[in-house]
Amino acid sequence: LWGATSLDAARLMSLLCSCFSIGAFFALRYRVDRRLDALLTAQFALFPIAFPYNFLVYTDVASLALVLGACVNTLAYQHLFAALLIVLAITVRQNNVIWVGLLAILASWPFLCKPGSRAQWRSIIMKLWPYLLPLGLFLGFWIWNGSISAPNPQTVLNPDISLHLGNPLFLLFSAGILLPLHVCIGLQKVVR
Repeated sequence: LWGATSLDAARLMSLLCSCFSIGAFFALRYRVDRRLDALLTAQFALFPIAFPYNFLVYTDVASLALVLGACVNTLAYQHLFAALLIVLAITVRQNNVIWVGLLAILASWPFLCKPGSRAQWRSIIMKLWPYLLPLGLFLGFWIWNGSISAPNPQTVLNPDISLHLGNPLFLLFSAGILLPLHVCIGLQKVVR
């Protein structure tokens, strides 16, 4: 933080990123339904899974802040700034490259919902070209470095493309725990 290399300075930077992510969440919430909702913003700020990371030296807080900022700018039709924020988010955590496609879909959604002509496709491409920038930079880095991981010694620990059973099993476990809750809530609504 401005030349400071202490642990406290890193924690302060993480706290500043969490403040930015709270502000970005508030702005995103307002962009989506045009309501100022302080309760949901407070719930986001104190979310038990994310709150402890606000004071740790960890990249998740900065990554979340940048991705939320990019989402806000996409909804505000500031596509170039959104793409630059995603480039920064990818430098923090490489898996944020997934957001490039999701933000491009979000940006093109108003055009895709209308029946149109060939001229409409041209306008979509003209609006979405900034999202090619982070994708191109990511692919260029991957080709240049030979791996997604920045330090080459970590390539063995972080393979580029590999299949693991952990994520599908965790998804099934979560669905098994949450499904009965949603069924009960749905049945209560049906009974009413």
